[in-house]
Amino acid sequence: MVSVTSESLGDRPAVVEVSESFRGLGTLQPGALVPIRTAVWTMLGGREYIFYARRQDGVLTVRSCDRTRPIHEASEDLAYARGLATSTVETARILGELRWNAQALVDGRSLPPDPLPTGSVIITGGGVERRLTTDADGRFETQVPPGTYRARVDLPPNYQGGGDRGTFTIVDPRACHRLGVAVDWNGHLTGRVVDAGGEPVAGVGVHYTSDAAGRSVVMLGRVRTREDGTFQIDRLERGEHDVRIGVDLLPTEETIRLTPQLGPGERIDLGTLRLPARARLATVRGVVRDRAGAPVAGARLRIQEVGKAPEFAAAWTDGGGRYVFAAVAGRRYVVALDDDNVSDAEPEPIEAGAVAGPPPIVLRPVR
Repeated sequence: MVSVTSESLGDRPAVVEVSESFRGLGTLQPGALVPIRTAVWTMLGGREYIFYARRQDGVLTVRSCDRTRPIHEASEDLAYARGLATSTVETARILGELRWNAQALVDGRSLPPDPLPTGSVIITGGGVERRLTTDADGRFETQVPPGTYRARVDLPPNYQGGGDRGTFTIVDPRACHRLGVAVDWNGHLTGRVVDAGGEPVAGVGVHYTSDAAGRSVVMLGRVRTREDGTFQIDRLERGEHDVRIGVDLLPTEETIRLTPQLGPGERIDLGTLRLPARARLATVRGVVRDRAGAPVAGARLRIQEVGKAPEFAAAWTDGGGRYVFAAVAGRRYVVALDDDNVSDAEPEPIEAGAVAGPPPIVLRPVR
């Protein structure tokens, strides 16, 4: 709790005198004069406030969304803070819940939510291990002594949203740490794309979107086929998905269009998908190397037909630095790195199918 002795003006912090400190930390003893940056609102001189602040650039800073307020409006906060100041607890709380990331809509109304999965939450650190099981409402809670911990969430395979949640530090036994876990269905689509003659097509784009009319959000993504023409799309929500296979901007009659319906966490193999005979595709292949000549794995690239926008679906190099794009035979394309942290020589246009591929792209760090 503080009394304002100097109001904030513009970017100048306010100066407050501490009249009651709830944690007893060094300079925050009663009587101390402390500068406080008050962001977008003003603390009036001569008034008492309870304030919530965090250090930012070395200065205690109060944000507009925090609960800082005049003392006459903060009776509950004051009672809570005084209770914490006299608390003798030795362990802090870790709590959280699973919640749905997105749920379908029908005719503008929310459907009853699907049942949440039963998840396992593993907390480890400082010789402590807690293995928690979520309840029917997705909630979990435990208590641990102050320290640094790592959290991991394990979910059934037909759900997404689990995994490593990183580390966090609890410095005071009166504190709590909240873990929010957004879950969704983990559907999968697989398939194999071939040309009219039955040969596998590598590097062709597979675009997928959810049914925008029946969802609160539009889910979309893109992958490319492997050398053997196969593809896999993961982390799909239940419901109808629009799948389009082909080179960007081609007429519909030169692509494949599908609308598979996925059940919760369902896996569907679309089988062998044959491109129309009029889709005259070729491949653009190349390699990415570093300045020493070694192949670079995991580099991200884009392909762009000359005079048009880049295609949406990127390609990544394999362990040998190789990449492949499907393109329309006879048209001219440019392949370039899609990474702001590296540069490459100005790429030269090439004709799809006319040459084996562009010269090697050499990564150079941006200076």
